[in-house]
Amino acid sequence: MNLLTSFCIAAVFLIISYLIWKKKMLFLIIGYSDNNFFGDKDKLAKRVGIITAIIGVLSLFFPILITIFGSFVIYVYVGVVVFLAVLGSLFHTLPYFQIK
Repeated sequence: MNLLTSFCIAAVFLIISYLIWKKKMLFLIIGYSDNNFFGDKDKLAKRVGIITAIIGVLSLFFPILITIFGSFVIYVYVGVVVFLAVLGSLFHTLPYFQIK
């Protein structure tokens, strides 16, 4: 059951990653607006798409890693996902990340 749930969550993340990265559907990024973003939209799509794909792959292997390493993996997983979410939000809010 955990493996099926993990697979479904990973599939959703990987599909969203594909839509953002390859199809450039930036409206899927929460808080994104064409009027307020002045940076390179292709770089933003690539960076956020890669971050979303990493979260999807981590979600896919999460139950296997818990079986091998124990419950310590939960804390590592949560830390990595929070770090990647913050990093992804910085890509479209801070001017440093909007340089062409």
